[in-house]
Amino acid sequence: MVDKKKILLDLYNNLPKRDCGAKDVKDSPCGNKYCVEFSRKLITTENQPEDCSYLTEKQLEAIALILEEYFR
Repeated sequence: MVDKKKILLDLYNNLPKRDCGAKDVKDSPCGNKYCVEFSRKLITTENQPEDCSYLTEKQLEAIALILEEYFR
């Protein structure tokens, strides 16, 4: 069984932690105020990794592997 808390933490640790919507969610490319909110929405599929325009290719690859583990 997959540990959801560990997955969320792993996802969050691979995000840029810019919290770019903290002042105004309209400023956020992903539509979330905080990166922690974005990580939760990744596992509910409300967001896709590509929704964050600040992720590097390396971060996108790491997140893809984490989500693959979660969804198998």
